[in-house]
Amino acid sequence: MIHGGYIYEQDIAMDFSVNLNPMPMPDPIRGAMEKSLSHVSHYPDPLQMQVRKTLSTLHGIAHDQVLGGNGASELIFGIVSMLRPKKALLLRPGFYGYEHALMAVDCKIEDLYLREEKNFVLGDEILLCLRDDLDLLILTNPNNPTGKLIDPELLEKILHQCYNRSISVLLDECFYEMSSSEENIAKRYQKLLFQYPNLYVIKAFTKLFQIPGIRAGYVLSQAKNLLCLRDYLPEWNMSVIAQETTVACATCLMQTDYLKSTRTLIREQRQFLQKGLGEMGIRVFDSDTSFLLVKSRRNLYRELLNHKILIRDCRNFKGLGEGYYRMAVKGKEENEQLLATLRSRGART
Repeated sequence: MIHGGYIYEQDIAMDFSVNLNPMPMPDPIRGAMEKSLSHVSHYPDPLQMQVRKTLSTLHGIAHDQVLGGNGASELIFGIVSMLRPKKALLLRPGFYGYEHALMAVDCKIEDLYLREEKNFVLGDEILLCLRDDLDLLILTNPNNPTGKLIDPELLEKILHQCYNRSISVLLDECFYEMSSSEENIAKRYQKLLFQYPNLYVIKAFTKLFQIPGIRAGYVLSQAKNLLCLRDYLPEWNMSVIAQETTVACATCLMQTDYLKSTRTLIREQRQFLQKGLGEMGIRVFDSDTSFLLVKSRRNLYRELLNHKILIRDCRNFKGLGEGYYRMAVKGKEENEQLLATLRSRGART
């Protein structure tokens, strides 16, 4: 299993393998999806004008610095296909999708392994890896599956050094809004895009609004980069449903306190889940976002699957192995049920 969320050949009652927001989907988002069905007899706007206009307002940037995509995965593939790097640096453990895209262009991959004894926190050692023979650096902020944010000062050092050495940077921040960072998302990217023309920021509403089936992602970069990127994507790479849903999601973030409520709920439930797991002798690594990386001698995957609860077995992550698992932070009732199941199983072992 390369990704979480594969429920199609299993009888699953609760899916903790996908890190969706535990907050209920706002009614306007569901309404936008339903309303969009009346427009499916028309081709979607190939220029995505309403999508780009709304997202540019959300992030305080120009509309030509935004481009939508069929989820983050399509955009990662598109950027890699456009840049065609000969050598790229990946952090391990990390999301498999980057490796998948890089292999498609025969790129040599250099690995930087995050160390368990440092709780998988990225440190200054990465600066020594940013050499002139590197073409592309891919970062996830916060990291998946560890859940750790990159220290802002370190990120600035990384971006500055990459710029000086002509290394392109793909910064995946799909989980950033659900993290502990309190930075204003309406201002975060203005400075970054202005200072670093080599930067591509990947975003998505997939997890934040519980819509992985809609495939609503986007990329932020300088206008000239995105103009070139369009040549590496299909003409209609966002459906009518995806476009109208994306506009509704961005509008929701600008007009409601949904994001503030999300962060509060995730923080509270992450602490609750971490405490409960720790009391059972399960090691839980500190996380800044909506999922937890844990380590146990027990086969937590099998124990929970026997009760129709799916978690992510992380044995196929490079840098991890057997005994590591990733669990989403869900609502209180679901988290309580997961903990109760593990307690009942633990009493028998």
